[in-house]
Amino acid sequence: MKTPSVSLLLDGRVILEIPALPVMTGSDVTLRCRDKDNNRLDAFFYKDDVLLGSGPDGEFILSKVQQSDEGLYWCLPDLHGLSPQSRLRVRAPPPPPPPPPPPPPPPPASSVSVLRLFCHLVVFCPYCICSVLLVSICCSRKTGNKPAISMETTPPVGGGGEDEEYDDITADVTTEHEL
Repeated sequence: MKTPSVSLLLDGRVILEIPALPVMTGSDVTLRCRDKDNNRLDAFFYKDDVLLGSGPDGEFILSKVQQSDEGLYWCLPDLHGLSPQSRLRVRAPPPPPPPPPPPPPPPPASSVSVLRLFCHLVVFCPYCICSVLLVSICCSRKTGNKPAISMETTPPVGGGGEDEEYDDITADVTTEHEL
């Protein structure tokens, strides 16, 4: 993991390179001991007055740092003097984002079938009612295609002349209406 900036403390001839910004818990940190001419120096590395050890080519790697690795570090190369102390800061990684909410459960199968049944009834019932009414109207007609009005006339009584023939005409009219 590369650190964007490094703290360089110049005090005399020895420099300790250490991350200037806080490092994340679990990351690896490399400490470097150099002289002011940028030459790597074989050195012993210390944290809070406790010897950590030495590393090849003036480097010491702290693997998977934890909060307990936070503190003051310095290096001591042979014959060059002590480097100034530098603070290593460790911070916890940001918490992971919360998981997305679970999708809503699908509607129960019974409510889907009830809804479907209701839709069919809304469409099918008016169709059936209209069909039954039309069939009953057509079947209840007793006259078929004949007109609904019938007329009856009775012949005149007696054998008079033509003028008399039309004097006493009576007509029986029967009107039938069907709905």
